[in-house]
Amino acid sequence: MWLRALLLGINYPQNGPTELFGDNQGADILTGDPSVHSRRKHIDIKYHYIRECDTEKSIKVTYINMKDNIADGFTKPLPCKPFAIFRDCVGVRA
Repeated sequence: MWLRALLLGINYPQNGPTELFGDNQGADILTGDPSVHSRRKHIDIKYHYIRECDTEKSIKVTYINMKDNIADGFTKPLPCKPFAIFRDCVGVRA
């Protein structure tokens, strides 16, 4: 959302929602289904912000399979073969 505001500030507004990819199906369900939220009262108010952004259509939360999630190469220890695939996807040469 900060990046969207920055782009708007330099006169480059975004026409559609910003796509947010994640491999957590539970988080995806919590974002898209407001009826589930009544059973999740222990979640801090600040975490409901993502649901508000989704409702306003400024972001779109999209599930991505764990094996296709390039960010895992930066955030998780991976075996050599998956790490090499993710490394190549971001253009880093060995």
